[in-house]
Amino acid sequence: MPMPAKHAVMEQLLLESKGMTGRLKEISPWLNYEKSAWAKADGSGNFGWEEMPYWLKGYGDLGYVLKDAEIIEETKKWINAVLKTQREDGYFGPRSSLTSLKGNPDLWPHMLINNILQSWFEYSGDDQVIPFMLRYHKWLQSQP
Repeated sequence: MPMPAKHAVMEQLLLESKGMTGRLKEISPWLNYEKSAWAKADGSGNFGWEEMPYWLKGYGDLGYVLKDAEIIEETKKWINAVLKTQREDGYFGPRSSLTSLKGNPDLWPHMLINNILQSWFEYSGDDQVIPFMLRYHKWLQSQP
C-alpha cells in the first residue's frame, strides 16, 4: 500500500489540531488545569488518573510535528506543572494515586507521563527531565 502524500498527512494533523484533539480542553473536566491534581504542586485536586496524560501525549506530539507554538506552549504549561509535583523521594503527580489500588500506588498514569516527558525531552532538550525521571525511577525501584 503506498504511503499517503506528505501534504495529505499534514492536512490530517492540522484537522486534528483544530478538531477534538486541539479543542478537547474546552469541554473536558479532566483537562481543567485549575482543578487538576496533575497541575497542583502538592498533588491535590481532581481528575488525577490517566485521562489528562493520554490527551497530553497526543496533543504534545501533534504540536511538535506541526511546530504549533500555541499547542507547544500549552503542553509545556502542563509538563512544568507535573514537574513541580515531584516529592523529595521521587514520587510525582496526584497524591490520591499513592494508595488508589487497595492501598498500593497506581503506576500506570505515571508511565504515560514518562512517555510524555520522553517526547518533550526529545523535542526540547529540557534539562529538568532526566533528573526528574531518575528520581522517580529510584522511588519506583523502592516499591514492592
